[in-house]
Amino acid sequence: MQSEAKIQQDAFTEIRNKYPQTYGLLWHCPNGSLRDPVTAAFLKGAGVVRGIPDLHFIWNGKYYLIEVKTPTGFCSTDQKLIHAVHASHGLNTYLFTTSNDIISFVECILNGGDIVQFNLFISPYSRAEMVDVYKAELRAERMKKLKKAA
Repeated sequence: MQSEAKIQQDAFTEIRNKYPQTYGLLWHCPNGSLRDPVTAAFLKGAGVVRGIPDLHFIWNGKYYLIEVKTPTGFCSTDQKLIHAVHASHGLNTYLFTTSNDIISFVECILNGGDIVQFNLFISPYSRAEMVDVYKAELRAERMKKLKKAA
């Protein structure tokens, strides 16, 4: 099974090679990975936010958010919250598990197609009414972690 990184890299590489006009309009937001505490603190202060979707795409004045997962992957509570927060501002996050689906989505947008066919890929967490629920879940997770560390 491919990793999330490989799924994303394969899609990004093909899109970039086939559609050079997407340069600067499709990008990855590198929020993940392990870092030393000093670097982590700097990046947090500079605006890194846990749970931000993997790929961002702007086309014809519209903004699209793409989360990449393996078929057995799952969203963290941070990701659920961000999907819900974005939904509260009218943006859906699309959840894809294959590079082909990401490529098809971007091609549909580039060709002016109707993306309603991709509604099945909208994250189940893209629900504005769940923001407070996910905030509470996140607080509980962090409190549990603090208690465990003490």
